[in-house]
Amino acid sequence: MARDFRIDFLRGCALLLLVVAHTSAPSWLAATRTFDVPLMVFLSAMCLKGTDSYGRYCMRRFKRIYIPTAQFLTILFVLSAFLPIVPSELMTPEIIAGSYLLWNWPAIPFVWIMRVFLMMALVMPLLDKAVRRLGTKGTLPVLAAAYILQNIACAAIDPEGREPLTFFIRDYVLYLCGYSIIACVGLSLRKADKKCAATVLAASAAAIAVWSIGHSGFDPQASKYPPSSLYISYGITCAVALYMLSGMLKRPVGMRFWQYLSANSMWLYLWHTIPVFVLRGFNLFPGSWGARFAFVLAGGLLLKLLYDKTANFAAKRIVALKNRIMASRL
Repeated sequence: MARDFRIDFLRGCALLLLVVAHTSAPSWLAATRTFDVPLMVFLSAMCLKGTDSYGRYCMRRFKRIYIPTAQFLTILFVLSAFLPIVPSELMTPEIIAGSYLLWNWPAIPFVWIMRVFLMMALVMPLLDKAVRRLGTKGTLPVLAAAYILQNIACAAIDPEGREPLTFFIRDYVLYLCGYSIIACVGLSLRKADKKCAATVLAASAAAIAVWSIGHSGFDPQASKYPPSSLYISYGITCAVALYMLSGMLKRPVGMRFWQYLSANSMWLYLWHTIPVFVLRGFNLFPGSWGARFAFVLAGGLLLKLLYDKTANFAAKRIVALKNRIMASRL
């Protein structure tokens, strides 16, 4: 089947927004770009395909998400033992172990997102079954109730508590529930008409309006860890609006570039963290956000290209060595 250019374009945009998040963008841009992870989750729900075995599906998603992340972390920590990449204060056994566990903390920055993607990938077929059973009209009221309960739970949980139960509920249960609301919206809208999408958009925008009554300023980031209130409603609003608007596009300019970003979004996200560490460690381009953004994006693309060439070369050498061994035995 042909790739959906709208999905490629939006996933590429989400990746670029994640790069924006890590390059000390201007305050207005840092606040408005916070729908990046929700957009990724929404698009993953839109792209979900049927599977005949949940166990095999989970194993594929685990190999697709966690194994590359662990490979990247190994490369990163080995390089950082010799080069000034990860700061020395983050090169502790506790932080290294937390990074492999994909924790928020103790762990290096950035890898917690992979925990979100892995958790959501594993529960997505289960959410899809629930949405199919309830139907779109039945799903939306349930999501509204889940949104209210999520906000109550996030307000009650200790944001820094390290007790095992508190940690598990805050960093796993509430993350899973919060992003599941966004995923269920994507699952509900896969075959829904424009009227239904407009209804969801209006409801999420209304949630933002209700939030603004009792708050000043606009900072979705403040309700991101774990996801609640403004972060969820703003993420849904932007994701649904962009998906509806993308239908008006014939084909974005530079479609091959967007397809590359989309197809390699996970690896590009991982590799872009190295130039982010370098940028921060050496305080590069302090007066130019544009230069910081270009440095991190170009660095991530170049590292991905270098990794691909190195991996392909190594794979060919291994195959050649196996062939020589087989020939010598004959």
